[in-house]
Amino acid sequence: MHLGQFRYLVLIYIYMSEEQPKNPYEGLTQDEIDRYEAYIASHPEVVIPLESRRNPEKEIAEFLALVATFERAYNLKELYSISELTPADAPNHPFREPARKDLCPIVTVLDVLKKETKIADERLEELKAVYKKLSRAVGIINNGIVDHTR
Repeated sequence: MHLGQFRYLVLIYIYMSEEQPKNPYEGLTQDEIDRYEAYIASHPEVVIPLESRRNPEKEIAEFLALVATFERAYNLKELYSISELTPADAPNHPFREPARKDLCPIVTVLDVLKKETKIADERLEELKAVYKKLSRAVGIINNGIVDHTR
């Protein structure tokens, strides 16, 4: 597994977890913690200099296509109407759970735009606002209530 795959999996894990553990190492063995820390220490995140970044057109088109597909697949009003859901029931929800999972590739492209392209700050903020609209429709579960404000 290379660095990009590992970071992508960590991002997916963090995003997919409805409630974050107070201790990020909770449930891991000491060996797993040591291996993780050694991997992170030996594989620092590579920052691409601005002059080496590519034009963002391809990723912007991909982002907009993913958003359009999401909006065709899910009724945002129906997502907003989900107000009570326990963390135990969330993975089985027939409408919200697939929508939540379908946000992952959208946020991944947004991250690529930010870190690997020459996207203008204003345009990036516009795209973030589009993503936030979808993310808020899906919401975050907090004490059995679906919070659509974050």
